[in-house]
Amino acid sequence: MTRDVSDAGVFVECEAGAAIPLYRLVHLQVERSIRNTDQLPARLREGRVLSAVWRVAPCRRSTGTPAGYALRFLIEPGMPAAVVHLDDSEAVAV
Repeated sequence: MTRDVSDAGVFVECEAGAAIPLYRLVHLQVERSIRNTDQLPARLREGRVLSAVWRVAPCRRSTGTPAGYALRFLIEPGMPAAVVHLDDSEAVAV
């Protein structure tokens, strides 16, 4: 289950499974049945999104695994970076 979905990331609740270390790169993909929902950021509607584990929730006593993970979306390699123009003589890639 996902919650706190934004253009920058998402929190994914987990019931069970192996623990994922902090800063590990993962791919996130939502179910096809909800991919066309207007409330989802455009990145999540396109398919898999490369993300980094940004925060790990405390472990559940019953399973010993984290209750969830906060994921930060990353720019895929090869995608153009955004360019911020400071003035006519300077530009910074972000």
